[in-house]
Amino acid sequence: KINDIIAFEEECWQALDVVTKEPESSSDPSDDEVLQSLQSLLDTAKRKGLSVKNVEPFGKHSSTSIPLTRDVLENAVSFRKWFLDLKHVESGRERAPFVDGVLKGFATLPDLPP
Repeated sequence: KINDIIAFEEECWQALDVVTKEPESSSDPSDDEVLQSLQSLLDTAKRKGLSVKNVEPFGKHSSTSIPLTRDVLENAVSFRKWFLDLKHVESGRERAPFVDGVLKGFATLPDLPP
């Protein structure tokens, strides 16, 4: 059980390290492997019957004092969705309300561990 938790923590930190990685093909959230990975990890963290269900926090990164929690994973999912929207705006023409929403969304982005 401990090994499962340690492996899960390592997967989470690896996924968090690439939250701002450029999308490989498009900025479509349904095609984004990073977003899918983060969402899968969050689903695993919340799923009953798994070894990580009753663990909080999952651990701490050696370079930060911020603990790895479900909230951090949720924040990473939100941040990645915003990042994909930003990349979509940068890659083509988009209506002003969408662009305004992306720009305003920056102010409400959650903090992520460094």
